[in-house]
Amino acid sequence: MIRRLVTESEVKELFEIYFNDMNPSISLLDPLLYTPEKTFDRSPFLFGVICSIASRFMPNRYDLFRMLSYHAQQCASGDLIFGKKTVESVQAYILMALYPMPSRQRSENRSWMYLGCAIRLASKLNLHYLPSTVVIGETATPHMSTDRAQQEAHTRELLNRTRTCFICHNLDQSFGMLLGKPLSVRDDWVGPLLEKYIEALGDGWWCETTFGLKFDLHICALNALLRAIAKFHQTVFSDSGGGVNTKLPLETLAQSFEDEIEELGQKWSDRIGRLTPAEDTQLVFRLDLLRFEYSYNRLMALVFAFQSGFRGVVMTTETVWLDRCHRAAIETLNNIIDLAPNPYLRFAPASFSISATFACTVLLKLVRPRFSNGLEAHQEEEILKLVARVIDMLNTIAVDEHHTPRRCAIFLRSLFAQAESRRVDHLHLLQRHPTYLRLRTRMSTVCNNPLADRLVTTLSRNSQIRTRMIRFRKCSLMVIGSGIMISSGQGSVPR
Repeated sequence: MIRRLVTESEVKELFEIYFNDMNPSISLLDPLLYTPEKTFDRSPFLFGVICSIASRFMPNRYDLFRMLSYHAQQCASGDLIFGKKTVESVQAYILMALYPMPSRQRSENRSWMYLGCAIRLASKLNLHYLPSTVVIGETATPHMSTDRAQQEAHTRELLNRTRTCFICHNLDQSFGMLLGKPLSVRDDWVGPLLEKYIEALGDGWWCETTFGLKFDLHICALNALLRAIAKFHQTVFSDSGGGVNTKLPLETLAQSFEDEIEELGQKWSDRIGRLTPAEDTQLVFRLDLLRFEYSYNRLMALVFAFQSGFRGVVMTTETVWLDRCHRAAIETLNNIIDLAPNPYLRFAPASFSISATFACTVLLKLVRPRFSNGLEAHQEEEILKLVARVIDMLNTIAVDEHHTPRRCAIFLRSLFAQAESRRVDHLHLLQRHPTYLRLRTRMSTVCNNPLADRLVTTLSRNSQIRTRMIRFRKCSLMVIGSGIMISSGQGSVPR
């Protein structure tokens, strides 16, 4: 069916698009194992999926995407029921989860279902265990041929299994937090693999495998992050009823978790940075992408903990939690904006656009009047400018109107307009408040200065002063003192 839709030259072009532009974001397939001919022989299902997801970015053949996507969906159901269960089937379902076909409603999105199929198949194939005959690095078992070509082929197949297993674990953790779904894989699922490799090659096994991909260490770095987050969640939500364990020192745990994530991110960033040539644009992009994933997953953990119970348990430290979420979201958006000039971002999975949208949503919620006490006026301005830049970036990298970045940009634009409207309405309502009017009158009696209105407006927008405006005497004394300083030329009003 695929061969009737595309020519041989178009198939080669589609595979080039995948391995040159798309694979750097996920590093799932080994290009030496999965040439067009070998892939079709090993798994027509995987062959069709690669052609399908790459056709979206093929110039002058936009009609191919829907036809090939429909064919890939038909193959997905048929392969699950009648097909042979292989590593290639797992990889095909992973790619379909990462690059879903556009759907009109969220309920029609099948990413979670395809990922579940991949994880169940991986468990059935025991990808989380090494085969009985193993080649790691340069060491071969006595029962295997010492021929170099056979040794390389066997090692690449072994790493292909391991890589697929790690990506299944990483995606289960990431999608679980992104979609609010329960995890399908236990944290120790990849434990036997790690122990085997560390036993053979030491703690630096990720860069000692002779025939591994240059992106393998990035997969290990992300896996280390997600395992740390899973451990944090298990500790915090260890109550017998499944909720937050209020007997634990939650503030101390959160602080130690942030320190651990920061230390872990710095360690892996230094390791990978030393092995990343500046001229290798793919490795530079993947390193920046890893930094984004670290900051985003840190944000996810903080928001999840805050929404799920920390606000109800530790109400006295709500401002502290808001500040942590604010800093993590700002860092996440700055990281994704730094990636914008890179051409590979256009070909990244849909989850990265959704992650950036989530970070923007967190920040836009923080500018609501409900949480306004935790932010200064200049911070609100910074948030709106940053979100506007992300919207422009998403529109720039979108391929068409149905591409996930474009849909995320449309969604964010509506939220952005609502946030600006609420902010203006809140300021107008505040300026009509009796306390504000009395302050303005008192200010006019103290000093006849054209900056008086600006001073009162600035003070009324300040989070610390806003909460005290209901006490007229205290606030008015502060305004009077500030007005005297301005009239004597000793101070200035911030914009």
